[in-house]
Amino acid sequence: MPGISRLAQGLGYAGLVPFVGLSALDIISGNEFFAGLLLLYSLLIASFLGGVHWPIALQKGHVRQLYLAMLPTLISFALSAAGLWLSPMFIFAGFILLFWGLYAMDHLFLREEFLPFTGYLRFRLILTSVVTLSLAAAAIL
Repeated sequence: MPGISRLAQGLGYAGLVPFVGLSALDIISGNEFFAGLLLLYSLLIASFLGGVHWPIALQKGHVRQLYLAMLPTLISFALSAAGLWLSPMFIFAGFILLFWGLYAMDHLFLREEFLPFTGYLRFRLILTSVVTLSLAAAAIL
């Protein structure tokens, strides 16, 4: 079974650039504008990662997986709305938990035997680690 293509890996790593870059800009400048962009990007990516589950859930008839696939979008929206009233640190913490929850969901439903390639979960672990470290850095520093 082949591994993840170089193109997919490149796109995955390219998707980290806004996380790392916006986190760095937020820390260096202290401008909340960059924190807001980082949270917006987090919302978009979390929603995308939830949507990854739709084709497999529909094919396999996993109703629970379909419901779970909707949660990242709803939680992201709730966190973004809560950002109007709550501290950004709370919102960052919520997204950190959400991204690790998405990784756990991938572990549950996207095991290697269901995928036409190997290495997906290891790749997701790397991406999730960088994403959540970037969010943590922006929240703390």
